[in-house]
Amino acid sequence: MKWTQWMLASAMLCTAPAMAQQQQGFLENPADFSDESGIGVVSGFHCTAQVIEVKFDDYDPITAASGTGRLDTENYCGGNTDTGFALLWNWNILGPGQHTVRVLADGFEFDSATVMVHTFGQEFVSGAMAETDIILLDQEKEVYIRWQEHKQNFGIVGIEPSDFTPELLMAAVAGDWSGSWYSPLGTGSISFTFTESAWGTPQLENFQLTGTGCAEGGYSMGAPFDINDPIFEISMDDGSTLEIELSATESVSMLGGDFYFDSGPCQEAEGMYYMFRN
Repeated sequence: MKWTQWMLASAMLCTAPAMAQQQQGFLENPADFSDESGIGVVSGFHCTAQVIEVKFDDYDPITAASGTGRLDTENYCGGNTDTGFALLWNWNILGPGQHTVRVLADGFEFDSATVMVHTFGQEFVSGAMAETDIILLDQEKEVYIRWQEHKQNFGIVGIEPSDFTPELLMAAVAGDWSGSWYSPLGTGSISFTFTESAWGTPQLENFQLTGTGCAEGGYSMGAPFDINDPIFEISMDDGSTLEIELSATESVSMLGGDFYFDSGPCQEAEGMYYMFRN
């Protein structure tokens, strides 16, 4: 072995135990690059810390409750199970946008996460009332959610079997569709094909949109079909990005909706369309 290789190997062997000891804890909630809203918990564990603090952006650190039982950390922390920490936090305080959460053990940072916070522009929303339902196709469940003021967020208030299944949806829309669109720009034609995706839900192919003055062909960018928010993002041949939103009659004999160019030569152009199965 060459001298430089031996020196490098020796250095790695010597520093490996030290590197293993550096990460004595983890921030588990929130997850890195997660979306946060309402009132939630910042939590995780640290093997040896006496004091855990949480620091949001450039604000002063806040002391978290710590030393709670975490049996799942016994092996990782050499037998220590009093390792958990948590801080109840109102994300509305930070305001909308990207923020950084850092956790400190006895004054030293040991983990962090970058999050995207979503708010209604208020620190605490009072008097709001809202309830809706969403369909989870992969679970074949209909989930009812309601605004809960004490959490400043929506919570599940009911779960029932859904009348919709991926198989039924595919049977309803599979095949070729074509029709016309209208807008202040003028008129034109629109067509595409629904095939089955890897998720068992409809996938849009063979997309054509004529008469806009921009590229006529494009392809779906592959996001799974969401029955609660049926929007497809299309990459057109000239680099334009197009959003197609769908709606359907109860019998699914006709599809309609609107389109909007997010970028490209036709940026901000929009229109409404209707289609029939060929």
